[in-house]
Amino acid sequence: MSLKLIKFSAIWCPPCRALQPVWEQLVDEIHDVEFEAVDVDNEPKLAKQYKVSAVPTIVFVKNGKVADSMVGIRSAADIKAKIEELK
Repeated sequence: MSLKLIKFSAIWCPPCRALQPVWEQLVDEIHDVEFEAVDVDNEPKLAKQYKVSAVPTIVFVKNGKVADSMVGIRSAADIKAKIEELK
C-alpha cells in the first residue's frame, strides 16, 4: 500500500507560499509517504489530469488512484490526520 501526496501550487499564489513551510515540515517528519510538488504553470497537463481547479491543492494518491484532496491552506495537523486516515 503506497500513499503519495502531490501539492499543486504556483509561484504567484500567496496561499501557496503560506503553505510551503507546512509542506516542508511534513516532508521532514513523514518518511513512509511520497511527496511531490508541482507548479501548475510548468505542468498544466498534470494539473488538468488531477482535476486541479484552484491552488494550493494537495491530492492524495493511494495505490495509484486519487483517494482524496484538500484545497487551500491547511495545517500540518489536518494533513497528518488525512494521511493517517488513508494509510
